[in-house]
Amino acid sequence: MDKKSLKPNLQGGKRNYRTVIFFVLVAMFGLVIINSVGSSQSLKDVAFSQVVSRANSGEIKKIQVKGDELTITKKDDSKPSEKSRKEAGSSIYEQGLTNRDVEVSVVDPVSSGQAWTNVGINILPIVLLAFFLIWMLKSAQGQGNQAMSFGKSKARLYGNEKNKITFADIAGSEESK
Repeated sequence: MDKKSLKPNLQGGKRNYRTVIFFVLVAMFGLVIINSVGSSQSLKDVAFSQVVSRANSGEIKKIQVKGDELTITKKDDSKPSEKSRKEAGSSIYEQGLTNRDVEVSVVDPVSSGQAWTNVGINILPIVLLAFFLIWMLKSAQGQGNQAMSFGKSKARLYGNEKNKITFADIAGSEESK
């Protein structure tokens, strides 16, 4: 039996490793795209004056205030279906809401920690892809250097068997005269 056939194919192992990394990165990129497309809610934009007049007439069950953004839930719905913006720096009661039966809930705007987390989640796949491409280019650069070295010999001289010549051997010593 040939000894070469018993050796594992290391080159195939490297290729399999690279293939797995490539597919993991493609899957992460796909998930980011799906997340960015699927996360947008389909809320209808409504003028603030209409929100106030409909809330005063009793058509609106709940208004959620998040900064200057309003999310409106109609009387018969369980989930928000509309959105609007109020004037900055004032409450919706100051801007004309008189019906106290409407449930108004105030939610803190996104904190800076959550904003940094969102930025990190969106940038992480890009950074990983950049490192992967740099790693691939460096490995390809090493292969390119080997391609043009076909005329170079890899032979080495034996270092221990050579006789060492000292200055005294060349110039002679004073004692020999």
